[in-house]
Amino acid sequence: MGNLESIAKELKAEIGQYHPDLFASRIVSIIHGLTHPWNQSVIKELVSPLRQLLYLLNLNLTSPVKKEYKEVFFEGSDWTHLVGLLKQMEIIHQNEYGELKPFADELFSDLSEDEVLRRRLIGVSTYNAFFHQGPLHFEEQLIEKIAEIFKNFNSELKIKFGWDSVEFLSLYDGLDNLRQDKEDSALMKKPQKKEPSLEEFKQNINDALKNGKSFQEAMMEAAPFDTSIFEYQSNPSSVNIFCKADLDDFSEALSDALLANFTVKRAEIDSFQFFSQPNQILKKPIYELGSGNYLIVDYRLLLSAMFSFLQQKCSEIIKKPNRLTSAKDKYLETKVTEVFTDFYKQDKNAKIFSSYYLDGSERDLLVLSKDTVLIIEAKAGNIREPMFDPDKAYAKIWSDFKDTIDYGYEQTFSVKEKFLKKQSFDITDDKKKILHSIDPGIYKNVFSIIVTYNKFGHAQNDLWLMLDLFDEDDEYPWSVCVDDLEIFLLAMKKLNFSLADFTRYLKLRSQLHGNLVVNDEGRVMGHFLTNKRFQYNKVTYRFVASDDIIFDKLYSTGLGFKNERRLTMKLDPRIRKLY
Repeated sequence: MGNLESIAKELKAEIGQYHPDLFASRIVSIIHGLTHPWNQSVIKELVSPLRQLLYLLNLNLTSPVKKEYKEVFFEGSDWTHLVGLLKQMEIIHQNEYGELKPFADELFSDLSEDEVLRRRLIGVSTYNAFFHQGPLHFEEQLIEKIAEIFKNFNSELKIKFGWDSVEFLSLYDGLDNLRQDKEDSALMKKPQKKEPSLEEFKQNINDALKNGKSFQEAMMEAAPFDTSIFEYQSNPSSVNIFCKADLDDFSEALSDALLANFTVKRAEIDSFQFFSQPNQILKKPIYELGSGNYLIVDYRLLLSAMFSFLQQKCSEIIKKPNRLTSAKDKYLETKVTEVFTDFYKQDKNAKIFSSYYLDGSERDLLVLSKDTVLIIEAKAGNIREPMFDPDKAYAKIWSDFKDTIDYGYEQTFSVKEKFLKKQSFDITDDKKKILHSIDPGIYKNVFSIIVTYNKFGHAQNDLWLMLDLFDEDDEYPWSVCVDDLEIFLLAMKKLNFSLADFTRYLKLRSQLHGNLVVNDEGRVMGHFLTNKRFQYNKVTYRFVASDDIIFDKLYSTGLGFKNERRLTMKLDPRIRKLY
């Protein structure tokens, strides 16, 4: 690891020269407008902009405190040098630890060359999906998970810690509303101030200077027009700042829990060097500024950190560890049923059966609509952090895959077989009461869908890598994370796609397996929503990052979530013109 370590140390030494407050503000400003065109010159050379920016920020925050710092540059030679070091680290990782790492002779003792290559591909792609991707959900989705999964633990949390998940969500709302108010204030046009005389203008500047304002701040205050838009554009991170007084409306126990568990200062941690190491900002996404105020690095990161924190605290106080697992399972099953029930309202004659029984075994969800059948299994499962060495990572990845996607496919196929045999059969409830008698001859399209709680990356997107079909004539199922499923069906509704379009997507999607390299199903779905088809070819199919931008565009004018946040503002024509 010598070469990689030496470059990591050089990068950390360079990053450590910048003032943490200024460096953090600049990083947060870029994250705040990651998709904005004016930031593209800064991030265009980054492989994974969000994760690499967080890595750079943590390198700075774990560097030794200095008496003097360099000025922060994010364009020009300094930034080019930093990005160059990041590129070198990526190349070394690929050649010495990743996909281009030389194969050890012992790997071929029991495995064929093709099998070794397959396992290497899975190990590398799973590592990249785990470490290179940021939060791939909208805040409404994680808020709902926090509310639903932890609702049965709230009384215990309140007794033990003095707060519960409802109060944490209320705190998040308060901070998020504060941020939004500042942003709206900057973006909304305000009445122009009365034009002052020259003497009044000079006096206003002098008064501001006497009150400790800088000359630039004094000029901004004295200007006869609203300057908040210029302040916001020069430092977008300013809207993410809050002070202790902003927490006065919340209990002391809750405020103390936030500041004690979610904030970080610049403090030397010499051991933090590499991109793949745990990054403290993911658990503590609030940076304490030198002024004593606090800067939220990213609000979706804060929600994720709150979820992890609540999960940890629940595990400390509950006597039965499976209570948390059961809560996730129940949430997932309920959510999947809700999403499909809402989407299939287009067909008034559609029949939807949840928690039905077939031959004495419980199954999750069955949708019968016209000539189409959806056999759906919801699997919460688990995906653990992949090992750094891709050749040693396969066993753990396969174990997680087998317990979720592979098991889900096994269950869906047991139902699909009934349709393939073309013989009528019954489905029942848990008391063996017949819910529906099914004539398979009615249905031309029979699809298997496995909905997971977590994302499994490339191995989930291209099931050819790890899933063995029970019948060589069978088609691959669609395996999708519940968050991706929800936004896809909401987007289809908003864009007036029909049920027939969804059926066509399932048909086309099954044909991509074995010819696909993508770590995010959102790109596949976004490509279809934009182009209404897939362009097939004989080589590997790759989707680009811009394919999933359509979801952000739709969200900016209201995607259709229940209790969608700031919907009134999204529909305001004055705001929409800005985007």
